[in-house]
Amino acid sequence: MILELGANDALRGVSPEKAKDNLIAIIESLQGRDIPVMLMGMMAPPNMGADYAEAFNPIYGALADQYGVPLYPFFSMVLPPMPVFSLPMACTPMPKASK
Repeated sequence: MILELGANDALRGVSPEKAKDNLIAIIESLQGRDIPVMLMGMMAPPNMGADYAEAFNPIYGALADQYGVPLYPFFSMVLPPMPVFSLPMACTPMPKASK
């Protein structure tokens, strides 16, 4: 299972601890069912400030180490921009992108 979670949490300013707790719950649930996990990392947007980024950004590496799962450090680097699937600000998918 490719697990990518947290981008909207960071954009909404959800506490890094809550984002981490959500990821832990999902990883433990998947591993409890013997489903392999690959964790896709995210980074806090710069406008959230340095303190937020210092708390948020290391979550993914720490969880990958803790649970022994592979990590792709920054999910947004996986896919090239695809304007046909994005709203004008280029970070929110259009409904047709989920089909």
